[in-house]
Amino acid sequence: MQNEPNQHRTDAKRGKRVRVAPGIYQRENDPNPSRFMVFWSVDGVECSEVFHGTLTQAKKERERKRVKSDAGEIVAPSRIKFAEVWNEYEAMVASLVGSCEMSKRTLELYRQRYRTHIEKTLGARRVQEIQAKHLSDLLSTLRGKGLSSWTTRGVLTLAGSILNHAVTRGYRADNPIARLSKTERPKAKNKTKARIHDVDEIAKLIAYTIPGYRALIIAAVYTGLRQSELLGLRWCDVDFDEAKIHVRHQISRATKKEKATLLALKSDAGERDLDLMPDLAKVLREHKLGSRYSSDSDFVFATLTGEPVYYRNASARGLQKAADRAGLNRDGLPRLGFHDLRHTAITHLIRAGADISQVQRFAGHAKPSITLDVYVGEFEARKSNDVGERLSAAFTGVL
Repeated sequence: MQNEPNQHRTDAKRGKRVRVAPGIYQRENDPNPSRFMVFWSVDGVECSEVFHGTLTQAKKERERKRVKSDAGEIVAPSRIKFAEVWNEYEAMVASLVGSCEMSKRTLELYRQRYRTHIEKTLGARRVQEIQAKHLSDLLSTLRGKGLSSWTTRGVLTLAGSILNHAVTRGYRADNPIARLSKTERPKAKNKTKARIHDVDEIAKLIAYTIPGYRALIIAAVYTGLRQSELLGLRWCDVDFDEAKIHVRHQISRATKKEKATLLALKSDAGERDLDLMPDLAKVLREHKLGSRYSSDSDFVFATLTGEPVYYRNASARGLQKAADRAGLNRDGLPRLGFHDLRHTAITHLIRAGADISQVQRFAGHAKPSITLDVYVGEFEARKSNDVGERLSAAFTGVL
């Protein structure tokens, strides 16, 4: 066995260590003859523990340790702390952001959650000593702050991801989050259902939108683009001759420290070409003629300085004020958001008879299953609406 201890090693107070079997030692003249030192290795690192029992039992224990070590169920002792593992995990996520495989916004959210909710509770602990109880204590602290279930779940998910990183790097053998009971895990609240508006409500919304945001709101309704995709459009993406809108990028959210920048889309399926309908084409042509920024590299929806419209301004000053004036933000209803306009566009497309593949491409979903999960009710409703007609046609001539 590699790194097996020298059988002649001595300890002045405790006596010479004597090998009694491969990887198993006893102290010479030990008053407790059933006490053994069991040694094994993990990735070339020597590990040991005191075992009480017979020599046969000690041999079985050593073999059990060896098998579990080979299976990755035991790792070498490490003093690395949770905060150090977080630093590694953060660097890995930052590299994914740099290669456009993860959004910068996600990294910022992770950093905020770690600094605000995790660091004080777990940061100083050795990662190998963290148990399910410590995660349960973290959840109790979060609930004591009155945080929402969504936030609590997000914090626990991040802590679990950091611990998964520790497992993949060999700092611990398992993730204790798996041992949290179903009772103590934060419950998933039902998502707020998207608001779907009819044609008259959309017409009122557009009518009450101020001129500076009118083209943006109309584009949102006619394209079903996500807000980040919509605000990231440049004139080179709008092909009036071919009547297409090329969706190739999304825009990051500007902060006090950094301007908004173009980012790759979340998936290859996000890259899509949408039909530029005549009504929308007319609106965008007029918008382009009235804009100071109309070159190919300029943003379609730009501020007075040529920067992309800030997402909060688009929502608060553009959409929300129009919805208030149109009477769409009624008491008891969630306030209208850009995602509601996206759902409205996709829902009307389904109701107009588009099949699931068409809807998937229009929405930019990675898989048809995602489209079906979100809009299964609409597809089912459309199918059930013509059941009577189909059955009637089948029985034509019976009576």
